[in-house]
Amino acid sequence: MLYALDHKPDGSAWTYPWTSRDQIRNVPSWVRFRLSAWLDEHGRPVPGKSQQLAAAAAELRAEQDRWRARFESMNAQRVGGSIELAPRPSRMEALAPRPSSLLPRRPGRTRPTVRPVRRLTRSG
Repeated sequence: MLYALDHKPDGSAWTYPWTSRDQIRNVPSWVRFRLSAWLDEHGRPVPGKSQQLAAAAAELRAEQDRWRARFESMNAQRVGGSIELAPRPSRMEALAPRPSSLLPRRPGRTRPTVRPVRRLTRSG
């Protein structure tokens, strides 16, 4: 209840036009006004921020499950089975340094040539 009195349903804080909360003249009207923001058009309480986020996450997971099932059914019809993935390297193989011959080269890049350093002389 204290959170609902101090915050709007979108999570932003109510502002106070005065410097102290002690200056509320009509407390029941003030409480009714603040809590009315948390009611829908039928007078029922709206879900809190965490409940809205949980519902959105559940909807996202359900949508992902629908897409996954759709993809798997399309794959089973087209291929006749599941996709075979390439073997994944172990962590040690993935972190091991590769020989420079296996590293990709950028096209058009060559090593810079070393130019001789010119010495400046003072003529006297």
